[in-house]
Amino acid sequence: MDLLLEAISELLGGNLAKVWLRIAPQNARLRSQLYENEYIEEEQSSGDGYYLVYVHLPEDELNRILEQGDAELVDGSVESNQDAVVI
Repeated sequence: MDLLLEAISELLGGNLAKVWLRIAPQNARLRSQLYENEYIEEEQSSGDGYYLVYVHLPEDELNRILEQGDAELVDGSVESNQDAVVI
């Protein structure tokens, strides 16, 4: 699936990012959508009820999620299929 995502992303001219996101419980719909799109590679629970998810998704999608405030980066950095990008 990762190769398919990368191929689609390259065809569309975008990069893929791998990053840990912290999602508030009230944004569980976002978590569900990330699963539906098969972007989540790993999930951990936090002691405060937040979802911690490791995602592999197009950078445009990541930027949209972050701009809407639906999630936040856990460590502030993004792994890209091109170069490391810091947001």
